[in-house]
Amino acid sequence: MQVLNSIGQALFTSFSMLWEILWPLILGFTLSGIVQAVVSHNAMAKTLGGDDPKSLTFATLLALPQALAPMQPLPSRAPSF
Repeated sequence: MQVLNSIGQALFTSFSMLWEILWPLILGFTLSGIVQAVVSHNAMAKTLGGDDPKSLTFATLLALPQALAPMQPLPSRAPSF
């Protein structure tokens, strides 16, 4: 009975972690798809393609959330014994 309880807890924890990671991924890919559908390639190249300080600053600010995303802690579920 202890083994089944442990397996059930492991499955629940795995599903909870999957849910906490899956919906932000879906949201991110959806937003990315919307931006790609709305903003033309030429407009992106014009805004981000230059080597002037304005283009570099804008590109850096747009990329900052992506660079900081791996630094966020993963959801952790400590077993409660």
